[in-house]
Amino acid sequence: MKKVFFNIVLFLFISVCFQASAETVFEEELRTAGEDDTIVFRNYSGPHKKIDTVDQILGIGRSLGAGVGQEAGDFNYFAKYRIIHAVDNTVTDALDADILILSQEAAVDHIVNLRRIISGYLESAYDYDRAQADMLSIFITVYNAVHRNDIGYFTEKYKAVVYRNLSKEKAGLALSYDLWPGNTMIVIPLTPKAGSGALGDLDSDVLTEEGVIEKLREEDGQGIEPRREIVELKEDEILEERQEIKKEREELEQRQQELIEKKEELEKEADGTGKPEAVEAVEAELEQVAEGQTVLDEREKQVEKREESILLERESIAEDQKDEISRETPADRADKASETATEAPQPVRAAKVITVPFLKLSSGSGGYTGQLLLIDLDSGKILKRSEIDSIRLRGYRYTSDGILSVAGDSGGNRIVSIVKIDPESLEILQSGTVEVFIDSAVIESGGSYYAVVQSDGGWRIGIFNKNLELKQVSAAEVFPATEIYLRGEDVVVQDKNGTVRGLRKDDFITVP
Repeated sequence: MKKVFFNIVLFLFISVCFQASAETVFEEELRTAGEDDTIVFRNYSGPHKKIDTVDQILGIGRSLGAGVGQEAGDFNYFAKYRIIHAVDNTVTDALDADILILSQEAAVDHIVNLRRIISGYLESAYDYDRAQADMLSIFITVYNAVHRNDIGYFTEKYKAVVYRNLSKEKAGLALSYDLWPGNTMIVIPLTPKAGSGALGDLDSDVLTEEGVIEKLREEDGQGIEPRREIVELKEDEILEERQEIKKEREELEQRQQELIEKKEELEKEADGTGKPEAVEAVEAELEQVAEGQTVLDEREKQVEKREESILLERESIAEDQKDEISRETPADRADKASETATEAPQPVRAAKVITVPFLKLSSGSGGYTGQLLLIDLDSGKILKRSEIDSIRLRGYRYTSDGILSVAGDSGGNRIVSIVKIDPESLEILQSGTVEVFIDSAVIESGGSYYAVVQSDGGWRIGIFNKNLELKQVSAAEVFPATEIYLRGEDVVVQDKNGTVRGLRKDDFITVP
């Protein structure tokens, strides 16, 4: 309890007096906000009406991919998610694609879950294993963020059957989750092999074009792991391609030998009377075989170019790996050593760091919302950030077992409700599933939490237990922005007409 009180005092202190350190925080935030070219997805991390499992999210993509084959098609998942399998075998000088469309009713609001949907689709439609599909989903989302609204790029790179289904306003992927529903067309580049059962359905070279790799290199860890994995996938694709070329070449050589022998026999039978039609037919087929060998020669040249490119990619990854190692601090290396040490690590004395939580506010259409930061009091350096950035200022307070707040957003599967946050890790400990008024006050008393909730079409006082489960609601409706004052077991509020009144224990209904 002393620690909580100390944090409250420090929080008040920093809000009023900590100007120099706060400037350090704000300057860093401004620098981050100004880096428009950096791919940083903004995700929703607040309360949800319903929590889907990983398998359920993957199942959306798997369902979409179940009917995909080598012919063009259109598939949807409960009118929320849609795939256009845009292929045209009559055109050979541009790319086919799958287009994943998020309708206005789509509920996905975190890049991890969007990637899971894509991953499930790749598993189902093209038989990629889970690890490969997960890796490819990273490149697909970054690729589409890089080319957001770039209809000129898609028109130049893809077949008409693809770009005619795209619109400039929706093509690609926005960085913020609130722009995804009804405004997203994710393009997945395909090779001519797509749907044939051979490795290499997706065009991994397009997904790793220079602009995409540069964005991945700007992330923490420089995207080394997915970059390494996609290089390994490319190497597997090349191995399979070389095996196919070898097999086709052997078949052509065998056919060529058979035709040469057949031609010699036919010429002997002609007895100098001129080339019969049969000989001409054999010669025509020999020309086709020669053309097939030329095509294989070109394919081999393309494979060699890919191998050279992959070698450069591996060298780039190795250099970035060295760079990452050079950036490691002694503390980082000590952490790694302790993870692999067979003996218990010896305690290390470190300089005492005094930290304070700071609620960084920003304005939006729904008023001010906040994100918790943990700051080094001496330097102003941000040590941690809470993932949730939708904390409502009025419903924000310290309690004996964490930071209690009203947080969240509306729309789709999102909801405004009560959340409990760990004051040290800034992680969400618990989240409610009952809608709370966006500017509700939150009061703690006797192991219960009081807030204004939506119930039976009106706003009422709700009483939650420690697990943020709604247990009771007031029979009477209240003014949603009412203050909540507790006096013993009585609750003093404004009713829906604005009149101040007291609610007694008997004025509450138990929630079934």
